[in-house]
Amino acid sequence: MDPILTPTMLTTALTKLLNGIATDAGAKAWDTLKALIARHRGTAPELPASAEDVSTLAGELAAAAEQDAEFAQELRTWQQTVTGSGNVVLNLNAPVKNLINGQDMSGSTFNLS
Repeated sequence: MDPILTPTMLTTALTKLLNGIATDAGAKAWDTLKALIARHRGTAPELPASAEDVSTLAGELAAAAEQDAEFAQELRTWQQTVTGSGNVVLNLNAPVKNLINGQDMSGSTFNLS
């Protein structure tokens, strides 16, 4: 199974989408996903109304991605637009004395003296 297109990862993307659905970007992301699903299964889904609906849709999408490589690629691209790729590129154009590059360092303490 594709590690990006698991039900858990898709639930995360769908939840993030639904939390921002009131924004223009959220509405566009939902419209894009609906169109993608409609092309794949012939009908567009309703907007999930509960966490259970999100989980169900995520499971359906993950299963469909397992069966159809083209759909999987389109879904992966959509998911990365919603959640980000997780890849960070750091370009430095000057000398740096101390540098910390990481992700999710909440609660961390650094002493750079």
